[in-house]
Amino acid sequence: MPLDAGAVEAVARQAEEKAQADATAAEAEAEAAESESAEATEDETTTEVSEPAVAESETSEE
Repeated sequence: MPLDAGAVEAVARQAEEKAQADATAAEAEAEAAESESAEATEDETTTEVSEPAVAESETSEE
């Protein structure tokens, strides 16, 4: 049975659109992961900075 050229083009177009959607989703996921990683780093930095400040204020109260 011969393949219909229009059907072949439609399938190819759908495959390309799905590939683009997958790539966009993967990019968004990577950006979200990077953002979460940056937030975690900021939290760690903030904690490290504020801990000595708390220790100093406790020492001052004595």
